[in-house]
This record gives sequence, C-alpha cells and structure tokens, in this order.
Amino acid sequence: MAFDRRSEILRALHLISSPGRVVEVRIITNDGIGSGYFDNFEKLADQVCILDDNPQIRGIYITLNEVNPALLARRANRIIIRLSKKDATTADKDIIRRHWLPIDIDPVRPSGVSSSDEEHKYAMNKAQEISAYLQSVGWPEPIIADSGNGAHLLCKIDLPNDEAATDLVKNCLTALSARFSDDICTIDTANYNAARIWKLYGTRTRKGDNTPPRSHRVASLTEEPASLPLTGCDHLTTLASLYPTETGTRPSGKTTSKNLLSDNPVDLASWLSRYNIGYTRKPYGDGTLFILDQCPFSDAHQDGAYAIQFKSGAIFAGCHHNSYGGGIQRWKDLKQKYEGTPYTEDRLSRIKKENARKRYLAEQNLLGDLQSSDTHETTDLDDLEDSKNSGSSKSHPRKKKKAQKSGIHKENHSDFEYEENPEIIQKAEEILREGHPVQYMRETFALDHVGDQVVAECLILSLASRIVINSKGLHVSITGDSGKGKSHAIDTMLAQVPEEFRLSGRISDKALFYSQDLKPGTVIALDDVSLSEQMQEILKGVITSFLKPFKYRTVTKDRNGITCTIPERCVWWVAKVEGVGDDQIFNRMLTAWIDDSEEQDKKVLERTLREAAQIPPAVSSVREEILVIRQIWRMVEDTFVIIPYAEQIEFQSVANRRNPDMLLDLIKTNAALMQFQRERKTVDGTEYIIASMDDFKQAVRLYNALNGDTGGQITKLTRNESSLIEAIRMLNQEELTVLDIQRVTGWTNSAISKLLNGYASRGHIYSGLLQKCPAISFYDRSVTVGDVGQTTHRRSKVYVWDNSLYYAWVKGGAVSLRQSEDDHHHDDSSPPDDPEDDFRKFSAETDRFSAPAENERTSDLSHNSTCTHILRDRESFSAAGTLTEGAEDIRRSTGDHVCEPLCPDLVAENELLISTDQSSLSDQSHKSGRINSENNRKHAEKIAATIKPDEYLRIEGWPEKKPCHLCGRSLVQYRKRSHQKGEEPAFLCADCYNKAVSRHVASIIPLPGLISTDQMVRLNASAGKCHVCNTNPLIWYDHTAHLGLCDACYLREQSKKSEGGSSCTQ
Repeated sequence: MAFDRRSEILRALHLISSPGRVVEVRIITNDGIGSGYFDNFEKLADQVCILDDNPQIRGIYITLNEVNPALLARRANRIIIRLSKKDATTADKDIIRRHWLPIDIDPVRPSGVSSSDEEHKYAMNKAQEISAYLQSVGWPEPIIADSGNGAHLLCKIDLPNDEAATDLVKNCLTALSARFSDDICTIDTANYNAARIWKLYGTRTRKGDNTPPRSHRVASLTEEPASLPLTGCDHLTTLASLYPTETGTRPSGKTTSKNLLSDNPVDLASWLSRYNIGYTRKPYGDGTLFILDQCPFSDAHQDGAYAIQFKSGAIFAGCHHNSYGGGIQRWKDLKQKYEGTPYTEDRLSRIKKENARKRYLAEQNLLGDLQSSDTHETTDLDDLEDSKNSGSSKSHPRKKKKAQKSGIHKENHSDFEYEENPEIIQKAEEILREGHPVQYMRETFALDHVGDQVVAECLILSLASRIVINSKGLHVSITGDSGKGKSHAIDTMLAQVPEEFRLSGRISDKALFYSQDLKPGTVIALDDVSLSEQMQEILKGVITSFLKPFKYRTVTKDRNGITCTIPERCVWWVAKVEGVGDDQIFNRMLTAWIDDSEEQDKKVLERTLREAAQIPPAVSSVREEILVIRQIWRMVEDTFVIIPYAEQIEFQSVANRRNPDMLLDLIKTNAALMQFQRERKTVDGTEYIIASMDDFKQAVRLYNALNGDTGGQITKLTRNESSLIEAIRMLNQEELTVLDIQRVTGWTNSAISKLLNGYASRGHIYSGLLQKCPAISFYDRSVTVGDVGQTTHRRSKVYVWDNSLYYAWVKGGAVSLRQSEDDHHHDDSSPPDDPEDDFRKFSAETDRFSAPAENERTSDLSHNSTCTHILRDRESFSAAGTLTEGAEDIRRSTGDHVCEPLCPDLVAENELLISTDQSSLSDQSHKSGRINSENNRKHAEKIAATIKPDEYLRIEGWPEKKPCHLCGRSLVQYRKRSHQKGEEPAFLCADCYNKAVSRHVASIIPLPGLISTDQMVRLNASAGKCHVCNTNPLIWYDHTAHLGLCDACYLREQSKKSEGGSSCTQ
C-alpha cells in the first residue's frame, strides 16, 4: 500500500491538537526560518505536502502545546517561507496550557548528518524500553513515533504554563536522561520550554546529504494507544524526584560544610574505585551521576542505588527502593560502611544517645541510682552502652512511678538503634526468605492481644496493599460493642508499623488535610472518631483514589481558595461501634467484627488477672518481635503481582463489584509478603511476582471468614446487627415483636429498635436491618388487652421473618476455582476448609477442639472400607459443624464388615440421635453403646424408604455443616421444604438424596402400552421435571404426545423395549 502523506499529516494533527485550535507551522530551510498559523487542518496539510517535496527544506515542525488563538492574525492559514527580523514566532508566554510531555531520543552522531540504520533502530528500541518503564510505574501508555533520525514519546498531560510546570517537565526529562541515556542514544533535556516545536509526522527529515549509510527518512507515528488518558501530576512529581537536585541535598545552617563540603572534598569517582564499587558514569546537570552496579545498602536487590557529585563538590547517595530509604540521603551510611566510624563521631553519637536515654528515664521517674553514678564520662558511657545493648536496663532498681496512660506508643528512644541491629535485620531476612511473614505477625499480635486473629490478618494485609503497585487498596472497618477491644487491636497492630508510616494519636477530620507529616503509604487509624457528612464524602473519594493523591479544594476563613492533598497509597482503619454510618464506605472496606463472645471475655479477664499478678518490667520496652516486623516492612519492596489463575476464579455472587477486587487484592498482598519465596518474571524490563495457589487458599480462607462468624463482607452488617439476626433465627417464628427479641437477647427496647429501624445521631443517619436485610419486614396491628368491658386497644409493630429469603441473601460469598469435569464427582467428599481452623491454630489463647473439621471429614463413609460407628450427643455439634470439647466420641470396629453405600447400622444410630420420638431407645444406646444390628437395619431401611425427594430443596452455594438425617455426614446439600413447629429441620447429603431419587424412580411401574420412546428427542435446555417421576430434570421429549422423560425413566423404557415389551403410565 502506497504511503499517503496527506493522511498521515492529518492523522498527526488531529492526534496532537484539536480542530479549531491554533497551531504554528515552523519550517527550517537552508536560507532561514519559515512560519505560518493555522486553525484549518485541511489547508495546513495541503500546503505542507507541497513544501515537503522541496529539497531545500530540512524539516517541518509544529507547536505541541495550545497557542493563544489571537496569534492566528499573524499569518492566518498561510506560510511565509522566509521570515524577516520583525516577524515573530510563538514564544513561551504565548502558550495557554501544556498538553504534552515530549521525550526526544536522539542517537549520538556527528552534527548535521542523519542517523544510520543501526543508530535509528537502537533509538526505537530505547523508546520501547522507556515506555515499558513508565507503564510499570503506573503511567498510561504513551504515543511512540519515529522522528526520522531517532524516536519520540509523547505523554498526555494537562498543566498550566507557569514556572512550576516548567520545572516539573524539566526535572522529568532530566531524570529520564539520567536513567536511560547512554553512549549511543541520549534523551534531549532541552525540550522543557512550553513553546517547543515538534516534528510533524508524515514529513521528511533532511540532515546532511541523502547517502545510503545515512539516508533521509519520513517521520511517522508507529504506536498509537486506543485511548490517551492524562498522566497525573503525582506520576510526574514522582519521576521528577527520582534523582535529587543540589539544593535538595543541602541541610540548612552550619551543618552544610560538615555533611557535604568537607575541608578536603572527596572525588567521588576515585573514592568508588578505591573501594572497588562498580558504577556507570553519566552527566547529570552540572554534576555527574554514578549508577552503582550493586546496591551497597541491602542484599535483597541489586539495582536502584546511585550517587551524585554536584559541581560544588556536594555528594548525594541513595536508593530508589522505598524499603531502603526511598531517595533519602545515605552518603554518610555509605562512607561508614567502607571507611568505618571515626572515634570522635562514634563518641559524640554515644553521648547523644545517652542524653536522650536520660531524658526519657527522667520523664518516667526512673533515673534513681543510675543518675547519681554518672561521674566519669568515657567509662560510664561505655558501660551504659553495653548495658543498653545487652538489655540489662530492666534489671536496675526501680522506684515508684506514675501510671502510664498509654504504653503502646511509649517507646524507648533507642528504638531505631535496635532496628539497625544486624541480628534484627538477619532475622527479618530469614522470615522473608524462609518463613511465613503473615503468621509471624499474627503470632506477635497474639502476644499482646487475645483472640481477634481475623481482624489482625485484615490489618496486616491492608498494610501489605501499600506495596502492591497494581492493588486498589485494602481498608478495614472494625465494629463491635464498646469495651470489647477494637481500640486495643488497632493500637497493637500500629505498634508493628514503622514510625514513619503511622499517624499516632487522635486526629480530627479536618486535621487530615493540614497534617505536615502525612506521607504516601501512611496508616491512618480513626478510632471512634465522629466523621462529619463532609468527611464521609471525602473518605469515599480517598479510598477510591488509592493510587493517586486525593485533592480537595476548599476555602480558608478569609474565603481564599486552597487545595489540600492527601497522599496516595494511604490505608484507613476505622473502628466504631455502629460502623462508619455510610453504606457506601462500608462497601469499599473489609468489614471485620471484634470478638465479643463470652468465651473471649473470659480469656481477656484471665490475661488481665495474670498480668496483674506479675512484676511489671522497669521500663516499657519494645518487643524484639515488633522490631523484626518493622524491619520486614522496611525490607519488602514495591512490586507488581500477577495472578495467573485469575480467570478460573468463580464467585457465587457478583452483585457487589468491589468484593472480587478485594479478593484479588487479598491474593496479591499474600504474594507480596512472600515475594522472596515466589516466582519472579521480567517482561519488558519490569519484574513481576507470580501469585501461587497457596496465596489463593490463604486469601479465600480469610474471605470466607469475613463472610462467616467474624465479618459481614457480603451482608455489610455490623457485629450487633448480626447478633440480632441470630437471635431472631433462634426464635424460629415467622412473626415476632421487640418484646420477643428482648427475652432472647436481654437487650433494651431502645437498642433493638435502633438496630431494626435505624437512627440518626449527631447529624449521621445509620441504616437499620429493615433497610439492609430483605428477610425482615414489618406491619402495624391492633392488639386488644383486658377483659370484656375493660378492654384496651393498642397498636404494635410486628416484624415478619422469612428464613428462605435470609438463606438466599447470605449465600453469596462462596469462592472457588473452576474445576475440570473429572473433579466434579469429588465435590461431596472434598468440602472447603473451615475458614476459622487456621485462626484457631495460630491463636495463643484458643482451646483445642477434640475433633477438628479435618478429622470429621475423614469419617465420610463413602471413603471407608470398614464401618465405623460414631455416637455423638446432639449438643456436641457447634454452629460451624465441628465437635466441641463436650462431645462424646465412641468408635466401635465391626471387624471385616464392608460398609455399603448406605450403611443401615449407621443410619439407625444417627436416626436415633436426632429423632425426638425415639428418646428412650437413644438413651439405651448411649448407656450400653450397643444396639441390635438386625433391628437397626430394618429401622434404617424403613426410614430411608419414607424419604420423598420432592419434599427437599437444594441448598444454594456451599454445603452446610449440619448432620445428614440418614447417614450423619456433616455436610448437607438438601433441606426439607417445611417442618412442624418445634421439630428440628431435616437435611440430606447429596449421596442420600441421590439414592432416595433412585429408589423413587425405581418404585414407579408404568402400565404397558402408553409410553413410546420412538418419537422422543433429546433436549439441549432444561424444560422442567420428568412427567413420570416428577423428580429428575426432563431430558427426552415427544412433541406429538407432549410427554417428557428423565434419563432414568427413558433408559428404563428403552430396556423394556429391547426385551420386547412396552409400557404406559397410569
């Protein structure tokens, strides 16, 4: 296909500018400069096509950014080939706004000649490398173009034409040049001015003569993305600050000469060579950039370390990785690593640390004899340093002191020293490379807080979402009664966060915008803070804008406009009794419940009494485990995480579009914390972490727990609302009043009414169950009270409960991986793990169950060759389907008796255990442990024969953990449609239900002569139930006789036909 120059020019014009917007065309000829202004792109293309054929013209360019439309009057839709001295062109002040960040990659070659094919190809490859890097750090895909001699990248921006924007663009180009320029290609750092002209694609580039080695080429667009979203200011700022400027490295005051400009300035190149530190040298502004081959600050990565020596002699060293400084000054650390610490500096450092230690002890009234013994400076300092490092400060005599109001954040000033301890760093590396970081953090959490392991893991993974580059952020909402440990759980977890990433103390909603120490990745905990309606709207925006800073425009008291900013990647922890008050915020957070059970209360009391009976330590110090965890958070790197099996994940309900994102982020955060143990891949220069199946299992375990007894991720209920629903279900009544609920819960009328109907408090409106749960409704009725002649009519509100609607509502949290057809028949015998098992395992205070869920699953009779009898009390089943400590487990072997698919002995025993009509026989069986086998077999067969499949409904979603009415299996999939009042509902497992269906179909004996299968055809879609058995789905249909059969009935009729008979239905 022939090259259409005019179409390519128009395509470039419409891409770079907009119709009706004024652009300037600039022409460089051998004799001078030509120029014209156009708002008609058709005329521009026509004139440029003519001029491009002129060999005297070296290049044709246009302005990139938006030009003042008044300039059109200079040369309206026409071009002057040679301008006079009085003819003006576009200046920087004539640009209205900046719309492009231009990146020009130019091969290094002699001046005035075109590039060779090899140089040109290298530049195009360099453009691809830069594009991949920018996209890896969150930039949108840029335009890639061929300039004729090199390559171009164009990134869409929207900035005002002011000095700040100019500096920002200039620093971006300088940073890219420092990172990607080499001996073959360089990035032009002079393209920062607003009126910069740019090559017009579709025109020819002529530099020097057109020779075969260095031919003239046509500039063209090579890669145009489908959409061109704006590059955010946060991305530009991050890129611009990749390498520091000289002014940014200078401390203020007298420390400048000591820290940066010593009496004998260091030649950085010679210093690096002296200590055999490999580097790549590049120009950087007026100084020199040294990119180090191996990061000297950590062994966890190789790249990212650099050093800069400015023209003045000042030196800056740092590392790009956030875990090891994130761009802070590390030159002193680098010198100390190779030169060691001079004696004077070491002595001054110890004096400063000891003075800080004295001040801290004085505040705690614990100086005592320690202060009086400080008489010799050098000796005492050494002794104090040794005692501090050995942890012997706790053994000093103690005096009475005032009670501390809060000990969780009262940390020793030597905290940073401990975190720099090589032993702490080594242990942190061992955990990251060989251990399980999440488990270690949960176990450390349990040392200071009883229970609430689900809450702890939610907070841990919320922290981890900050380091996953492609995460949408995980935020946590914790609800529960007052005084049950919400604040203590958050304080305990905040202690594990490095100080630089947490906001300590209480903060108001307005203070968030004016806080000076708020930085990207900060943990913001709102503990029982009353959020205004305005702040709730802001919180929704901040949570949604996780990947970029959130800007909020307001006015000061003087009515002056001001823009406040909350940095990107901040995670939010909200703890309130009734939640945040806004369902939309609930919908954006992990909703966890604090454990307010009576068992938890007992455990907390036991620990409180035990701690009161022990001698408290002399000084409130920080646990070694906490220091290790803080070091872990500093060592983990920001990373991309890929989930290769993501398309196989299936959700039972997709109504809430945010929950799938949260599950994916749970997988990513688990993988990010295990990044040093996961597979890594590099694509286009970007390294990715590959999430494993273990990460999926850990995420699903937590996700299921949040949809169970420890959270309301699907229902978005608070802890109190969930407890109220459980009380309503316990009543087992279709109609109930507040008084009925009071008798079960013991709560006040006001508290129950608020939970049901919602309420308003301090301007906040909190939704009630009538707005959240579809299973509950109400109506008003009149009640007559009193005897005849003395009656009183009273109106009362009656609440109506629909259990079937409740089950349909809560059955939306199941998650699974799509399985192959060969695996489907194992579903009944391989149920999902109990999500609470793992939390029980790691909790330091949790009791051990006598029969965990895994042991219970192994009792599935379909996988046992020997019949095993298990006698259990009815009360031994907990709500989750596992055995409690009081369960009686009596197993008796029957020798070599092979168990049938439906074991009559086991059926009889389980029927006796769950049937209220056979109480006397059940008592006898518990006393003796033996039941006549023949009688039980007959009894079991009699019960199994009475099962009618059409009386049972399939339970949607995962199997429920309830005992089967026949075989006693702990996982059931079918529930009886209705049952009498006071009678326990009956459940069947899939195996027993299928056997009941088979018995029912086999019991049907059609009369000969009426059913013909000759005209029946197989249907591709479901069409109801079989017309004969009315149980199985209809598969075969006779369109003439309007008769349909299931597979079982059809095969039965076919077998009769093959035997020479026929059949008909009654």
